[in-house]
Amino acid sequence: MLLTIILFPAQAEDPNGPMDSPWSRYHGNAKNTGLSPYSTKHVDGTVLWTYEINNSVLGGLVLDKEGAIYFVGRFSRYREESLICLDPNGSLRWTFEFTRNDPYRYWSVWSSPVLAEDGTIYVGCNDGNLYAISNEGNLKWNYTSVLGANEEFRGPPSIGDDGTVYIGSEEGRLYAVRPDGTLRWIFETGGVIGCSPAIDDDGIIYFGGNGLYAIDPDGVELWNFTDRLWIDDSSPAIGTDGTIYVATDDGGLYAFYPNGTLRWKFMSGEWTDSSAAIGPDGTIYFGSTDNNLYAVNPDGTQKWNYTCWDWVIGAPAIGAEGTVYFGSHDGSFYALRPDGTLKWNISTGDAIESYPAIGRDGTVYFGSDDHKLYAIGGSHKTFVDDFCIPVIILVILVSVAVFVYLWNRTRAIEERDSNDSG
Repeated sequence: MLLTIILFPAQAEDPNGPMDSPWSRYHGNAKNTGLSPYSTKHVDGTVLWTYEINNSVLGGLVLDKEGAIYFVGRFSRYREESLICLDPNGSLRWTFEFTRNDPYRYWSVWSSPVLAEDGTIYVGCNDGNLYAISNEGNLKWNYTSVLGANEEFRGPPSIGDDGTVYIGSEEGRLYAVRPDGTLRWIFETGGVIGCSPAIDDDGIIYFGGNGLYAIDPDGVELWNFTDRLWIDDSSPAIGTDGTIYVATDDGGLYAFYPNGTLRWKFMSGEWTDSSAAIGPDGTIYFGSTDNNLYAVNPDGTQKWNYTCWDWVIGAPAIGAEGTVYFGSHDGSFYALRPDGTLKWNISTGDAIESYPAIGRDGTVYFGSDDHKLYAIGGSHKTFVDDFCIPVIILVILVSVAVFVYLWNRTRAIEERDSNDSG
């Protein structure tokens, strides 16, 4: 019998697709879950470093494969909003300044960047442009919206596996732009799109505005749910079973089956802009302007809530072990255990609206209205620290003791033999 073996070469990642890095996009991954694959058990609230700019750090930040950090802020008082790139140690690498064409209008950037596998950084601006910037800080191209400066790009872009960049505008249009900067299609809705679209394993795109929409990669609508549902800046998140979760302006957290049917809704006490995050056990977390972070079971029942001193509107991030990280308008950044108890918190100089990111080594990054970007870590203890190093030290001590004993015994035998022969 002849056995034929066919070898299939490993498929290379599309250089235009999303970067395979610890946190390459808004909320960490295509499904917007906010769940990191990396443990943060060792993180104890130690401030490793801060980087100060001349404006609030409102949006999110992203991390490339080497740990470089990208975010948007005003680099100095007399300059425009810039895309800022920092080295992993917090030192400045480069900045890209968004040009002010109108001398009477300052452009702001509420969007966070997204990284492609080839190193391209995409970010939307309130001047109506989607920018593609090289990993060296140079402009590759920009795509201008239909109405230009009168149609702002506010929400973070998302990127499909084929490199298509999806971004919504304040005029209710979702744009699909190819990696070369040419338009693929536009999908029209009736409300502001300030979210980052979520993308499932089949390439279906979910986003909010005057409702929740599901469209296929060709821009064809599959379904929508617009029955008294208004979504401002909250982005949808997709669970492992395909359930879509989204927080809404009425203070609700809504769960939808993949076919668009409402599964359940959970109401907080006030409106919310916080995107939902999904923990490793399926628990859904979101914040509200009633000053609470809520933990909701997959069946829509409340698990617990944690009360802060002010609004919670930034999207939480979650370590692989389940620690939940978020900021509040009370100026504190919180780390909660999966059971809702406080692990630690640190105070900054002002409100926190940005959403955290988690690095490969577990470092947690976030920005504050006090004009600083924070890197938070801990003792970095590992199995080697806790077990192997003490054992190695013990082995060395025992070895030294055995060596000294044998050396002394050998000398004693030699002296005895010398005395006997004498």
